[in-house]
Amino acid sequence: MGDRAINLEPATADDIAEMHRLTLQAMQAGAFGFTTSRTNSHKTLTGDMVPSRYSEVDEPMGIGSALKGLGYGAFGMNSDFDDETKELAWMTRLAHDTGRPVWFLLTDRMTD
Repeated sequence: MGDRAINLEPATADDIAEMHRLTLQAMQAGAFGFTTSRTNSHKTLTGDMVPSRYSEVDEPMGIGSALKGLGYGAFGMNSDFDDETKELAWMTRLAHDTGRPVWFLLTDRMTD
């Protein structure tokens, strides 16, 4: 997505399809899985949020769906769980849809 991602523009259906294709290609070439970040802890070199921080749910779902039918691979994520119920719901749906493990890092902050 280039600059559009850096500018935090939402991924289009075509963008998601291409990310899915690239993930599938990487998996078939030997990748272990796919990880992403939806946390304030990960920033660009200039201090901005990484593009995935505020991605719409259809983006990680579309990328993660590349694992379906492979019989291997995992989807991992780091999240601040801004909306815990919503975040866990789509991750659960992704695990059910793909039959693959979905894991996340559990972090603890003094403000929690």
